[in-house]
Amino acid sequence: MDYRDGKRDEAKILSLFATERLEDYMALSLAALILILVLIFY
Repeated sequence: MDYRDGKRDEAKILSLFATERLEDYMALSLAALILILVLIFY
């Protein structure tokens, strides 16, 4: 077993998880921003 391959896979999984969480966070913040704008203008 190569130690470096394990670390590379771990980094790949972590980066994938981070990007998925970031996209979810951006979608939530965008929805919240739209909701706030609707509440302000109506």
